[in-house]
Amino acid sequence: MNNEFLNDVENIIEHKAHRYGEPTMFFKKLSRLWSLMLDIEINEHDVVNMFIQMKLLRLQNNPNHLDTQKDIVGYTTIQNMLTNDKIE
Repeated sequence: MNNEFLNDVENIIEHKAHRYGEPTMFFKKLSRLWSLMLDIEINEHDVVNMFIQMKLLRLQNNPNHLDTQKDIVGYTTIQNMLTNDKIE
């Protein structure tokens, strides 16, 4: 991965944070909503993993789609943020 690719991912995360809220809080809230909807416990890590799985499926259909590749790296970065949030 080159620096431009990683900078793009960082910019996407920041842009979406301004639009939808800070990523760790967003995925925590979404996990609570999905838990209520499905009547099973889903945590924020599960939700991020499901988003990654969706993007991986899309990548199978179009392996060269850079936006999807960036989304996967972005969700992996958010997964790391969630993990670090629990450690601190």
